[in-house]
Amino acid sequence: MSEAPAAGGQGAAALAVPPAADTPKPPVIENNPSDWTAAFGDELDRGYVQNKGWKDPSSLLKSYQQLEKMKGVPADRLLKIPEKEDDSEGWSAIYGRLGKPEKPEDYGIDVGDAEYNAHLSKVMHDQNFTKKQASEFIRAENEYRVAKDAADEKAFIASDAAEIEAVKREWAAGYDANVELGRRFAKTMGLNAETIGKLNQALGSAGLLKFMAKAGQGLAEHEFAGPSGAARFGMTPEAAKAKIAELKGDVAWTSKYLEGGTGERAEMARLVAFANGQSPS
Repeated sequence: MSEAPAAGGQGAAALAVPPAADTPKPPVIENNPSDWTAAFGDELDRGYVQNKGWKDPSSLLKSYQQLEKMKGVPADRLLKIPEKEDDSEGWSAIYGRLGKPEKPEDYGIDVGDAEYNAHLSKVMHDQNFTKKQASEFIRAENEYRVAKDAADEKAFIASDAAEIEAVKREWAAGYDANVELGRRFAKTMGLNAETIGKLNQALGSAGLLKFMAKAGQGLAEHEFAGPSGAARFGMTPEAAKAKIAELKGDVAWTSKYLEGGTGERAEMARLVAFANGQSPS
């Protein structure tokens, strides 16, 4: 049998001393984004934070700082992009903020043609051009046209010179006479420089020279031939020389002439007489 502790002994002392209080332990914070969102009273707010992926207040702060940095301008300078492509009112407001005029005529386009001005202005307005874009487009278009016209003119001049040289080689000695026939035809028909220029553009230099020479030759023969085909005044020497040069270049005709063709020899004799300023007998 054990002995009980004596009064005032160790046992009593232990009873007199209150037990030591437990030291509070710091709360354990798990690495879970839902822990810190509990401070948001609204469940939707907590869901919004969680969906954004902000794991703690620090990430939320950094996100906001990045937003301010990206925005960089006051709220009244921000544009809200419409969600739908057919939101004409929303898109119109955006393009208006960017510099699109209210009306097509406000572009101030002037390309020298009132009807074309209106057409361009409408197209640009429909396509949401800003006024600066419209101005730059017209400037670039004008520069292109001027450069192209200059290049086309240069190419035409080179082609024109090459064609004339080819005709000179083809006509040889008859070149000047044929050109003179063409000049007489132009004068008789009252063709001015503008009209001849248009013919030149349409036919090319070689085509124009040959057309004019042939027309001049036919005109001369018509003028100097009587109703029965007899000579009235005779063919001009230039016309006769041009015809001789033409016949010499005709292989079939020359072959018949060399073989003694009666018609060919008579025609040559007649032309030679005219070329020498005489009337054939």
